[in-house]
Amino acid sequence: MINTLSRPYISKAYKYAPVTTRNPLMKASRTFEDYLKFKSEHPGFNVVQLDTVHGKKGDKKCILTIYDVASKLQLGILLENFTAIEVKEKVNDIRSMIGDDAYSKMFRIMLADNGPEFDEIYNLEIDDETGEKWINVFFTRPYRSGDKGACERNHELFRYILVKGKTMNNLTQDDLNYYFSMINSYPRKSLNGKCPIEVVDEIYGKDFHQKINLKKLSLKEINFRIRRK
Repeated sequence: MINTLSRPYISKAYKYAPVTTRNPLMKASRTFEDYLKFKSEHPGFNVVQLDTVHGKKGDKKCILTIYDVASKLQLGILLENFTAIEVKEKVNDIRSMIGDDAYSKMFRIMLADNGPEFDEIYNLEIDDETGEKWINVFFTRPYRSGDKGACERNHELFRYILVKGKTMNNLTQDDLNYYFSMINSYPRKSLNGKCPIEVVDEIYGKDFHQKINLKKLSLKEINFRIRRK
């Protein structure tokens, strides 16, 4: 009998073998039901939803998206190799950019997809220096995009710029910073006419958006019809 837990996951669409394995044991006490229970017991804890957006089949690059529920702000981070280690490193990069205080507040609860690219994020729960648990990681149910529906709906704005099926191999992080600056500068009725950048600055401090490489754009500067080829 083959031990499937010891076999590296190899994607058919992406030619790589990640360092980690798809170990279902790591999701013990981190299921979506555990998330709902924990959130009800800690109503003041902020939630970020993590997902990935893909382009053309066979692309090496894809996008890690991080959606902050409180402000409705979404980050787009370029993944060069689509590995679990890379995702973990990118989240740690954000911690360095915004500082420990804002990170522990913004990322208090992380809700991620079931993809193998998130196999390492549970290791972010414990601070390496202090040994303190300050982040709580949970996973959605398989094939239930509605479990993180806000994140999924926000992807629709990005798809105005880069439609499904288009390659992402030519994207740079500067491209994504510009695209998500437009997305996060767009006013929302649900935010009483404010845009996510304005709200995130109110929550986490003045000019917080600049720490995460976003720019506040005027309505005249927002163009969702770029239709990148």
